[in-house]
Amino acid sequence: VTASLHTSFLEQPGITSKYIKDKGLGLDGTLQMAFQLAHYRMFGHSVSTYESANQSAYKHGRTETVRSCTVESDAMCKVFADKNASRQAKDEALRKAVANHGRLTKEALMGKGWDRHMFALKHESKR
Repeated sequence: VTASLHTSFLEQPGITSKYIKDKGLGLDGTLQMAFQLAHYRMFGHSVSTYESANQSAYKHGRTETVRSCTVESDAMCKVFADKNASRQAKDEALRKAVANHGRLTKEALMGKGWDRHMFALKHESKR
């Protein structure tokens, strides 16, 4: 299986966590949008992805799902793919997508997520 895996990376000097924070962007949201954009550029479409949000504040802890592929992230990818898009349009689309991801993450951490709830309903409906 590992023989079929190919990885590569591009190091971008100057793009650090401090730089991202100084630009007023969330680190996690920026990384998640980079994943979305990379997939979009490779395959030409967005894909459903998620990350888990640890709800350790709750007794026995649990996780909730944060969906990174949203209307905002898809719109951001389309703006970045548009050769005629201005730098300002790209900046606005990125900021909107990162802010939305931050909101969804916060909601999931505070127990206001919906993904696990819907999964449980689906599971129970099959009983």
